[in-house]
Amino acid sequence: MGSGIGPGIGEWPIVPLSNGELTSLTIGFGAVALVALGFCVWVAVRERKLWPVYVYIGGGVASWYETLTDVLGRCAWAPPGNLPSIVDLFNRQMPLFYNFTYLFYFPIAQVALMLALRRGLTYRRWWWIAGPAVAGAFLFELIPVARK
Repeated sequence: MGSGIGPGIGEWPIVPLSNGELTSLTIGFGAVALVALGFCVWVAVRERKLWPVYVYIGGGVASWYETLTDVLGRCAWAPPGNLPSIVDLFNRQMPLFYNFTYLFYFPIAQVALMLALRRGLTYRRWWWIAGPAVAGAFLFELIPVARK
């Protein structure tokens, strides 16, 4: 595991990912982001409202927050320069797969939850949804970090 220098906070660990892993993440997360866009557009057409598309766009805007989170958390996923990036903040590049992650990670859950709330969501159904969602977030967020 390497390290990087941040503005005013010293060193942080960089969780190394190979070029193959970075390419796979970018292609895979990009494909899932397109599926999420399709879902949001489908709901928008069905509901005749634009809010699902705005939620999707909001996920893209929120992706810029990841760099700040990494700086404050003092870690990074990918060594700078391995893949093209569209954001370069706080003296570090953000790989493209970060942006794709925010385009599916939040919009799908938020739009699906709004639809469930409109239909009437019981406490039992809430826990049926929330339990696997928390377990999925744990697997998605923490286990890859622990593998290095």
